[in-house]
Amino acid sequence: MSSLQNSLRAAGFNPGKTDGIFGPKTQTALHAFQASKGLKADGLAGPKTLGALRDMDSFQAARPAVARPNPTPRPAAPASAQSAAPISKLPSTGNAFMDRIAADAIASQRRTGVPASVTMAQAALESNWGKSGLSTHANNFFGIKGKGPEGSVNMRTREVFHGKETYVNAPFRAYSSPAQSFDDHGKFLTGNRRYGTAMQHTNDPHRFAQEIARAGYATDPQYASKLSGMINKYGLERFDRFGGE
Repeated sequence: MSSLQNSLRAAGFNPGKTDGIFGPKTQTALHAFQASKGLKADGLAGPKTLGALRDMDSFQAARPAVARPNPTPRPAAPASAQSAAPISKLPSTGNAFMDRIAADAIASQRRTGVPASVTMAQAALESNWGKSGLSTHANNFFGIKGKGPEGSVNMRTREVFHGKETYVNAPFRAYSSPAQSFDDHGKFLTGNRRYGTAMQHTNDPHRFAQEIARAGYATDPQYASKLSGMINKYGLERFDRFGGE
């Protein structure tokens, strides 16, 4: 229980005194953490909740050390271990969903190079601001099809073929936590050769959005313009600077 309390505190949620007792403050902190990650806020430290906490613990462990007088030399952390800047230091977009996913998007950019701004816009668009059945039941915020770490779920999805809108049932990847979905999204883009052109424009999120749309990420002909509109509206390019640190 003490480790749970320490993990909650490290994630920015106050569980009260670290005493190993699951009291009201610890339960309130756990509820808040679950809600912030899109998990079922049941106050139970189940596998998905513990997995999300482990992700946050790894984020904390990977943060660069703060410079102090006569510091002990440490080897630089590998790029794969880099993580997002502390939540408290991130700018606010004025949108609760965008602010909630910013750290995961930044962490993904540090690992893969995919602009955090595009990742945030895609997550909002693909998951209907975290309200879609796919995001609430499978932690899939990007509409990625196939089999994920937690298997797959069949969902009805909108597609546009030759200018005509249609709905089909398809299997989508399932994840244990939102952070796992964001991590897989970055790997999905960097691991598919058809997005190679997009990866040449990671310093220009609007061009990046155009290239992933051109490569077939979505069938919506307005996909790139919708992403660019969100990036501009919420000033998401600010987060790319954190991802480049």
